[in-house]
Amino acid sequence: MLETTSRSTFPRIRVGWFREAPPRAGWLGLAEFKQCTKTAPRLGYVRRPFSTLLVDLGQTPEQLMAGFKPRTRSFVRQAERLGAVAGVERDRAYFIRTYNAFARRRGLATLDAGHVLARPGPALVTRVAIDGRVLAMRGYLVDREIGRARNLVSCTAEHPPEDQETQRLIGLAHRYLVFADMLRLREEGIATYDFGGYALATSDPKLANINRFKDSFGGSIVSEPTYVSWPLHASLAARGWLARTLRGSTPGSLRHGLAP
Repeated sequence: MLETTSRSTFPRIRVGWFREAPPRAGWLGLAEFKQCTKTAPRLGYVRRPFSTLLVDLGQTPEQLMAGFKPRTRSFVRQAERLGAVAGVERDRAYFIRTYNAFARRRGLATLDAGHVLARPGPALVTRVAIDGRVLAMRGYLVDREIGRARNLVSCTAEHPPEDQETQRLIGLAHRYLVFADMLRLREEGIATYDFGGYALATSDPKLANINRFKDSFGGSIVSEPTYVSWPLHASLAARGWLARTLRGSTPGSLRHGLAP
């Protein structure tokens, strides 16, 4: 079982991972316990549903590949023929810059210097290059005690212009990197590959597309709720109320970044 902190500055939030259930006394502080295996209510916590897709790495490489959808198998083989090279990205500062540039283009949250992926420890960052161009990267939280790797983020290292051929290579690279990471983790004794979330019954086209990508590698969908301590839940609720209040009191022209 791992513990991290969700913030590099005050207040720090205790984050536990992959417990059977949240600790009874853990609710007294600012804490959340992600992806617990038991799903029953727990006094002192707000239970939030969470589903993810897990792949068993105890299979042989041939069995893993056989579990992929035909299109994904084809993409992996194409990347192999093009000489794709996957490996560990040890320059965390480069990864953070690359991911943050990607996140800003996509309107996603960026990673700060205190993020678990920015420093040594239970984190693993991988990348894949074709013809010397790094095209895709993935960041994992690895619990070696229980043998589980959980994908936290992934990104495209875009090389403009994004013509059709570049987009094709990026698609190949992302699929090849997942397979290469599965093999790497399997060799290191990791038993479970966790895709890091699955949007059940979603009507959001973007989330549905992400689901299809994950589904193409086989695996099983499981329910692993997150438990948020009452103090943290109250703090987040108060922060959300304040943010909504401030937005509501801001003139529309300023709220939308327009000149008055």
